[in-house]
Amino acid sequence: MGFIKLRYSSLMAFLFVLVMLPRPLVALGAPTMVNFLHFPVVALLSFIIALNIKTVESKKLILGIAGFVTMVVFSAIYNYAGYINIILDVLILVEPFLFLVGMTAVEWKPVSISAFRRCLIFVGILHIFMAFYQRIILGLWGDDVEGLFVNMGAGSHLAGAVALAFGLYLFSMREFSSVIRVCVFIACILVLILSDAKQVILVSLLSLVLLSLFKMKNYKVTLSYLATLIVFGGLGYYTILLMYPSLTWLNPEIMVMAIEQKLSVFGIIVNSFDSIGGWFFGLGPGHSIGRLAWMLPEYQYLMDLGATISYVTQDIIDANQSNWMSNSITGSSLFSLMFSWAGIFGDFGFAGLLAYLYVWFLVWKYYSQADLSRFFVLGILIFGAVFSWIEEPGYILFIMAIIGLSWQENQSLGGVYSFNNKKLNKAVYYAISTNS
Repeated sequence: MGFIKLRYSSLMAFLFVLVMLPRPLVALGAPTMVNFLHFPVVALLSFIIALNIKTVESKKLILGIAGFVTMVVFSAIYNYAGYINIILDVLILVEPFLFLVGMTAVEWKPVSISAFRRCLIFVGILHIFMAFYQRIILGLWGDDVEGLFVNMGAGSHLAGAVALAFGLYLFSMREFSSVIRVCVFIACILVLILSDAKQVILVSLLSLVLLSLFKMKNYKVTLSYLATLIVFGGLGYYTILLMYPSLTWLNPEIMVMAIEQKLSVFGIIVNSFDSIGGWFFGLGPGHSIGRLAWMLPEYQYLMDLGATISYVTQDIIDANQSNWMSNSITGSSLFSLMFSWAGIFGDFGFAGLLAYLYVWFLVWKYYSQADLSRFFVLGILIFGAVFSWIEEPGYILFIMAIIGLSWQENQSLGGVYSFNNKKLNKAVYYAISTNS
């Protein structure tokens, strides 16, 4: 046990790399199974965590996770879903929380914090390098600029989101010189532009608005946030008009129609309930429109193992593809019916949805004391209403790594959060350097 505790941060760094780098490896010739290796590793990690949890926050988060898993099992039993559905859906939805527990189950020494931070920075820089390589050397543009997420359907959006998150994180690290922080941030913004990830900009602005509302007690901070929002919102709006003068989505009437189309998924789900129990337990894991639902038909061997599917999934996909505003050719993923919150409600009903939201509440309460961490959590929750972002390991585990690392930095200062405080950031930096 002492060995495990000593190498805990190394295990988390290995898992982080395992999540972030499989796509380039597959592109270089590795078997596609590499893309899924992180799931069984997390299952092993959860066992190790159960034997090593020392912090109060992680114990509470584990209890919240257990509550959600219980609701998944109830939903599966009620809807006669296959046992493989339970395992896969739990791994997909719970993996980020287990990762965060792994990051915070024990307090790390400064040398471990320093090592993991270097690992995260390496992955972030590699992501930027690959995006520029794809644009400058390969001549790609827009949806084809994917950074680390090559050959993924939503790779360009993930590229923009991860680049922005990395840019904001590094910019908050005051121990780096202003020149380095500004240059890296500009490079990240360029990746965001090159990948044409417009929805990332929209979600970030909405997250900034919500974060401002949460800080209403401090009117000066609120005004500064709102001023920033107005400036960047205006610039973003006119940039979009300049780059896409014929963009139809800016028409208010079409926007209303697109939102109605997106929300129509709930009508399809509710009409599929055969009793009042559906409202509480949904249609069962993998039986509506979560990532597992539209992934299962592509893997016949999972069906042979006892995985179950539902006609509702195909009904929603047909409704999505039959409308020009949401289909994969002329539509926008912003108005897709295939988004995470619809899948969670459809699979597990209100009981499962509330249990899942409670886990996020724990993350907000115990791990998101800094503005940057709260900004990221709000972004994840909003992204869940756009597409299947909550079920994208490469994005959400990158965010969890930042949140967990910032929590560790906070603990190293005795509970005083280090973000947005230049003196405290320097104190962390010198403490880490001294112990490295």
